[in-house]
Formats: sequence, structure tokens, C-alpha cells
Amino acid sequence: MLLTPTPLLIHTFPLLPLLTNRSPRFSYPKLVHILRTVPPHISSEALKPLALEYRCLIENLLGSNISDQAYLQASLGLKVGGLGLRNPVKHASAGYIASVNKCASFVERLIRSQGAIDVFWHSVEDSLKLFNFIVLPDDKVSFSNLKSSSVSQFELSALIDKKDLSVLYE
Repeated sequence: MLLTPTPLLIHTFPLLPLLTNRSPRFSYPKLVHILRTVPPHISSEALKPLALEYRCLIENLLGSNISDQAYLQASLGLKVGGLGLRNPVKHASAGYIASVNKCASFVERLIRSQGAIDVFWHSVEDSLKLFNFIVLPDDKVSFSNLKSSSVSQFELSALIDKKDLSVLYE
């Protein structure tokens, strides 16, 4: 699936021209790279058109419009009954947080400037706020827990799916 370039997309990320329909070099791994390396409070607005494209893709495959509830189910992971077409806006925080969790100590050694390290951790705190807003209250991840234990994107995305499933069962 190809993105239509918008001013926000093009100006927010220098890598996003690779994701436009003008580029033959588009690939899903490049999108995943961006989701894992760009804080979601920056990327979420730019990813909204992609989320809409996913919904349109599902509707085109079915030949019919779908309800919000059907789209929510389709955006779940395969293991819980969805199509695995995850909403990139929702799951951007899971990707970024998991990536930070795995490489934070290396980033701190690489940066070597306390001011830049503070900015880095501030972006992580913002990402955690976004993530904790979209999961169930008992599944929230604390900043101290993130720094002291290992979390994967799979685990974090499962928590988002858990919340979406609770909405579907209401």
C-alpha cells in the first residue's frame, strides 16, 4: 500500500519520500523502521492517512463499506481474530517504546550530552503517555518498569489488542 504525500508527512520526516507513491523503493520494512525510530507524538498525525488507507483496503477487498466495529476487529492481530492490519497510529507507540527499551543504554552512550539524553527520555515519557492512554488501566507501563525490564513490541501490541477486544465485547 502506498501513501499519498501530504505536507505534514514530507516535512516531518526526511525518510517519508521513500513511502510515497512516487517512489519505487517503498516497502513495509521501511515503514516499520520509521515507526520504531520516530516518537509517536511526532508521527501520529502523519500516520492517520495510512490508517484510512488500511480501512479503504479492507473495504475494497470486501466490496462494501464496513462499520467502525468491523474495522476495529480487522485491525486486531491474527491470534485474536483480526486480519493483522494494525492501526499504525495506535501501534506506533508500541513499536517506539519496544525499540527504546532494547537500545536505550546504547543511545545514552552514543549521545554523551546530558541535555540531549534528557530530550530523548522526555520523548519516551510522551510515548508512554500515548501508549497508556490506549490500553486498559491494569496494563499501563510505568517509566521505571520500562527502564528496568525487557518489553517487546509483540507484548505491547497484545495489550492494545486486549483493550480493543474489551471494546468489541461491550
